[in-house]
Amino acid sequence: CRIGPFAAQRLLSAVAGLRAALRAKGGDLLIRRGDPAHILSGLVEAAEATELRWHEEVGTAEQALARRVQSRVQCPVRSNVGCTLFHPNDLPAANAWTRKVSACPELAGWSSWLAGMPRGMNEWRRAARASAPVRAVQEPRIVAVPR
Repeated sequence: CRIGPFAAQRLLSAVAGLRAALRAKGGDLLIRRGDPAHILSGLVEAAEATELRWHEEVGTAEQALARRVQSRVQCPVRSNVGCTLFHPNDLPAANAWTRKVSACPELAGWSSWLAGMPRGMNEWRRAARASAPVRAVQEPRIVAVPR
C-alpha cells in the first residue's frame, strides 16, 4: 500500500485516537498483520466468540476474503454494508425517481430499478435524502480481547 507522509501521519493519528477512545471505555484495539482468515479464526477461538462482525466491502478480492473467513470461523458471521452514502435498501423505489436514465449495458439487471434516477449528484442526493431514513447506529458492547 502506497501512502504519502501526510496521509500516513493522519492515519497513525486516527488509529492512536481510536485506541485511546477504546481504552477509555475499557476496551482495546488489536492490530495484526498476516492472513485475515487465519488471524480472525484464531481470535474467535481464543475469545470464545459467539459472533463475528465486520464492515462489508464490495470489491471482488474483499468478497473472496470474506468467504474464506466465513469458512474458517466456528461462529455466526454478520457484516454491515458501508462506504456508501445510503444503505442500498433505503434508496427510493424505482417509481420514486423523477428522471429517466438511459440504459447502460453494464447495468442491464438494474435498468428497471435505475429508471428515473437523477443524473446529477445534487439532484440525486436531494431525492435520496427525502426518502431515506437516518439509520441509528448502536454502540457495540466492549468485550475483553485476547492479547
